Parts: sequence; structure tokens; C-alpha cells
Amino acid sequence: MQADSQADRVAVLEPRPDLPASAMPVFRELVGKNRRRRRRQAIVCLPIAAAGVWLSFGGYGIAAPVLLLAMFVPLTFYLVRCTLVFGRAEKLLGTAFRPLHLESDGVLVSGSKVSLRVPGDGPDWLVMRLPEPARRQLAGQRRVWVLGPDRRGRVLVLLPGSLSVRPGRLRAEPSSGSVPLAELSRTPTSPADDPVVGAHLRALLRVLWVLVGLYVFYAALLVWVHFDFPPDPNPALRDFIPNVSVLLSGLMVVAALGTAASVPRYAEAWRAGTWTELRVVVDGVVRIGYQGMARVNGRTMLADGREITFQLLYVDPSLAANVAVTGQLWIAGAPRPGKVGRAAVPGYPVIGNARFGK
Repeated sequence: MQADSQADRVAVLEPRPDLPASAMPVFRELVGKNRRRRRRQAIVCLPIAAAGVWLSFGGYGIAAPVLLLAMFVPLTFYLVRCTLVFGRAEKLLGTAFRPLHLESDGVLVSGSKVSLRVPGDGPDWLVMRLPEPARRQLAGQRRVWVLGPDRRGRVLVLLPGSLSVRPGRLRAEPSSGSVPLAELSRTPTSPADDPVVGAHLRALLRVLWVLVGLYVFYAALLVWVHFDFPPDPNPALRDFIPNVSVLLSGLMVVAALGTAASVPRYAEAWRAGTWTELRVVVDGVVRIGYQGMARVNGRTMLADGREITFQLLYVDPSLAANVAVTGQLWIAGAPRPGKVGRAAVPGYPVIGNARFGK
């Protein structure tokens, strides 16, 4: 755990260079569970994607194979890639993260590609992709943690306060077209003005809108399946597939409407003017669920002296680990007993919901 001198009291979880990566709280369990979960999901998705290929040659129309291929081919590739990255992390758990401190001219960007200057002999640059919130954090906090490299020059990178490893590679040259990354102030700000939290919130809202679009797209494809499915390719499927496609299409529309309705409420909660720091005592350990999200319970004391319980349920494991290790829970605005508050780590791309007891 380290306190960021530029962000006053904000403390975050970071690796220790004198201990193996497996000793970092939550990290070993998270990597292992994510690898197994992604592998199982890939095993399920692969035959469904193959079924889409088979249906395209089996006289079952065009819509059904298009639906299966559009849904499960990209998903299968993504899951296989995640499985490989987490497998690589598992092999390196016995080694220690190394800090990489970066000079002002040691960080170059080209779109989402980031090139970091590596001191010493060997390849001079570490090249990886980072989303906008992580790039903003790096612009103000020029430090990362590196695990590896392996024999092929591949590394895994961790930013302070995060448990999400990013794959990278050591190269002799930075990514083409790269320019220096402008520095960003680390002066503490309100939740509404925090550049890193704000960027992360916008990224999450974009994900929600993408989900809305995907739900609508899949609903349209399912309606197409209903009208496109041949009348009698197979008696067992003749009525089942069209009827199920209509039902699933309706569920997709409901999911799209529900997701779209949640966007304004979620964004509004982050327009608070101040952060509230709560000192907490965590009961038990951080638990990682099947979907890779975390859960942790604990107790805290409000400004009026009342002791209440809190629960982080289905949140980013980085948030749960930071709260458990640092004993700090930051809330946008004022926490209210019996209500849900928006929790985060100021200056870091880590946010989630905290439910408070009465």
C-alpha cells in the first residue's frame, strides 16, 4: 500500500517489489479464477460458433447462422485471448513486480498505444494498449509495475491501484506515430471534476450504450430468424426456433430499455461536489465470484458517530481490494444509511456501488 503524495490522503494498493506477485492481496485468486472462467466460457462458445457455420450450409436460412456467427465468433476470440493472458500471468506469479518510474519524455502515445521508455540494457521500449482512463492516470502518475518479461519479450503491466493486468511487449522502437503524453495535474478535485474518474465513468457509460445497441441489433436479428427460418427443414425445429426467437427478441428489447434507463441515473450520481472519506473495518476477506466481480462487507462510522455496515457487492475487484487493504472507502457526496452510494478511489479509474445499512 502506498499513499499518493499529490493526492493527500488517498492510499492505494500496489505490489511489493520484495515479494512475489502471488503475495499481492486478491491478485492470485483473481488471476486463477479469471483464467478458468474464460476458458470454460470459450469452450461453451466455440461449438455454438461452429454450429453457426454448420447451419449456413444446412438449409436453415440466412438469419440463424448470421445471428450465431455475429454473437459468438468475436466473443470466442476475445475469451481465448483473455485465457492466454491470464495463463501467462499465472506462470509469472512466482516472480515479483518491478516498478518502472517514467521521466517526462518517457511516455509516448499513439491512439490507444502507449510506449514506455525502459532504462538499462536490452529493448528500450515497452509497448502496450491502454484505455483512456488508464492513459489519464499515467499522465499524472508516471509509474507502472511490470511482471516479466518471458522468453518472447512479453510482459504484464499493472497500474497503481489496479488489479487489471495489461499485456505488453518489449521492443527496440516506440509505436510509430507516437507523441509525448502531456502531463496531468494530480491535485485533488471533486468527483464531478476528477479527470481520471470522469474518464472512467464516460468509458463505462459508453459500454452501457454499446450494450443497448447490441441488444437492439440482436433483437432485430432474432426477428429476422422468425421470418427467415424455412418452413420445414426439420419437424422438431420448425415451430421451436421461430417461437423461441420471438421470445428472445422481446427479452433483448426489455434489456435494452432497462440499460438505457439506467444511464442517466448512474451519471447523475457522480455530479456530487465533494468526496467523503470513511474509515472502515472489513469483515472477512474479499470474495471473487464466478463472473469475476468482488464482494466485501464491513463496518464504518459516519460523521455523527453512528456505526453502520456497508457492502460492496459485484464491484470491480480493484475497488474491493483497495478498500480492504487501505481501510479507506471514498464516497461521492454524503453517505446515507439504507441507501446506495457511489464508491471510488479519487484519481484512479476504479468505481462501484456501496450499499449502507440502516
